[in-house]
Amino acid sequence: MTNGHKRDDLQEALATALNDINAESGTLMLLDEKKGELFIKTSVSKPGSQPLSETIISQTRVKLDNTSPSGLVVKLNKPLLINDIEGLKKVFPSLTTIANPKRYKSSLLVPVDTPNGPKAVLSFSNRSDNKHFSEHDLNLAVMLAKYFGAALKLERKNLELRTFNNVIQKINATNDLHNIFKTIVSSGKDMVECKNVSIMLIENNNLIVKDSSRKSIIGQSRKLGAGASGWVWKTGEPLLIKRAEDSRKERSFKPLGKPGSFIVVPMSISYESPFAVNVSLKSNATIGVLNFSNKNNMKPFTDEDLDVISNFANLAAVAIEKVKFFLETKRAYLSTVEALAAAIDAKDKSSYTHLKRVVRLSLELADKVGLSEKEKEDLHFAALLHDVGKIGIEESILNKPGKLTAEEYARMKKHVEEGVQILSNAQFLEAATLIVRHHHEQFSGAGYPDGLKGNEIPIGARILSLADSYDAMITNRIYRAGKSIESAKEELKRCAGKQFDPSLVPIFLKIIDANIPAEKKSQI
Repeated sequence: MTNGHKRDDLQEALATALNDINAESGTLMLLDEKKGELFIKTSVSKPGSQPLSETIISQTRVKLDNTSPSGLVVKLNKPLLINDIEGLKKVFPSLTTIANPKRYKSSLLVPVDTPNGPKAVLSFSNRSDNKHFSEHDLNLAVMLAKYFGAALKLERKNLELRTFNNVIQKINATNDLHNIFKTIVSSGKDMVECKNVSIMLIENNNLIVKDSSRKSIIGQSRKLGAGASGWVWKTGEPLLIKRAEDSRKERSFKPLGKPGSFIVVPMSISYESPFAVNVSLKSNATIGVLNFSNKNNMKPFTDEDLDVISNFANLAAVAIEKVKFFLETKRAYLSTVEALAAAIDAKDKSSYTHLKRVVRLSLELADKVGLSEKEKEDLHFAALLHDVGKIGIEESILNKPGKLTAEEYARMKKHVEEGVQILSNAQFLEAATLIVRHHHEQFSGAGYPDGLKGNEIPIGARILSLADSYDAMITNRIYRAGKSIESAKEELKRCAGKQFDPSLVPIFLKIIDANIPAEKKSQI
């Protein structure tokens, strides 16, 4: 029996071990290093034997002292063969937490060794033939414990891989460097169970703390090459100090302000990485360092911890450089498109300063209706670029002093689709491009280019439609004078539910009232 649930790999291994050693039940207990207690990881009983209840499995905690056989095994790092509990108590008088001798007539308890000492206990109770366990059985149990040690190490590696995968998913979900820094710090703390983690990156020939579990040190700097962090950056070598006084003569630094055991690892980029294309890194592949200090269990960091952290640091470095490259590409592309938008201003005399006002009004309305930061960023880009397609419209149409003919109006409407075509090559503008495409749709469905209606129209496009139309109404054009603010407000009210989202119009009218001094000034 396996206590009700589908067996995992450790349960399968324990069930096999029961047959090998001819025992009725077996238990694997692991060490909770934070609390210094053993807990039951898994327990298996043969059919016909009474299994441990879920309550016992979930609630059992064993101190690492001489009061229980399991705690004694870990503390002494020696196996125990128990066929006479009373005799054992004479050898270890402090034993007080002992299982019912009527139920457990004979037991084997073996420490499970890991690279960092015993962190688990493998126990078997009652031979199936009602005989006592023998020294031969004990030797077999010791051999089985080695297998479980390897299995636990593999399980930890699998956990590390799952953790790395979760971190990758979190990082890939954002292009915000500050959020990535926070993810690296919080995930690093959980990964090696320590109190303090900080990330330092190179800026202006200094190592700057970009984020830390100790908020008071964020923003502090260290000269390149100075201290433990500077030494690691300079050499590109990871550093493990198991004790604060453990300073090695061959290293030319002092572990300034680092209490207890600590690890510092470089964040390095391989030139073969598809993301390592930042020209500023051509002379140095180390972009910063990660610092870890003070294990939760107050024990020193281990070589195994160092391996985990080193792999994690390389993952963090690639993630940071990937986002940096994205942001630099984004800035370069936007600079180009902004220049294009400025060219439209120069070409279309009626749109001079129009873009800035539309951007401001759109973002104010977005704030009032509670759009997210990402949605507001997309709207900002869309408001700035909504007329970018006019670059392909003839000036004779853009600046015509009279009414457009049907053919000219049809040509003017094409600026929306031409703008979408211009923006479609930038993946990060995908949401903004959708807003640009639909900002001439109408709430009633009478707009263009797709005839969307109501909430089919993206919220950003509905906001932009209001801001763009209002500013167009109050702005002087070659072919007509601009409306007064009050006349424009009445037009917005009249078109609510037809051209404009009726839920947005009242909110936008309040924004207009709050901006009347600025709007009057723009009309002068």
